[in-house]
Amino acid sequence: MHLVRGDREGRRIIDDNHVVCAAIAAVTDQPALDHWVDVFALLGDPTRLALLVSIHRAGRICVSDLATATGSKEATVSQALRLLRRRGAVVADRDGRLVRYTLASDELAALLDRVVGEESTAVETNPAS
Repeated sequence: MHLVRGDREGRRIIDDNHVVCAAIAAVTDQPALDHWVDVFALLGDPTRLALLVSIHRAGRICVSDLATATGSKEATVSQALRLLRRRGAVVADRDGRLVRYTLASDELAALLDRVVGEESTAVETNPAS
């Protein structure tokens, strides 16, 4: 298959056409690229990344505990969590007066495993221990 056409025709190609075609094919799924741009934009902010890593490691956790864990102000954490909820990265679960947050997808959890290491997967808490 030859994908070099249109505005790309006439450009100097150094590598084999198959290499160039493979590279072009890799970037033709614009919705997938847009999805990953959004994901990496969320991870690109140090506060949001710290919150996501903390949520991933701890499991269900409330705003005040996340503020303590990340060394951020509660207002900063709340604002970041609102954005993360709107973008579908976390889900909120009301528990009486408290709202606890968890990751929204296994895809994000797997990515965070890669970011901080496999040993950082969420832990189950056992009140009896």
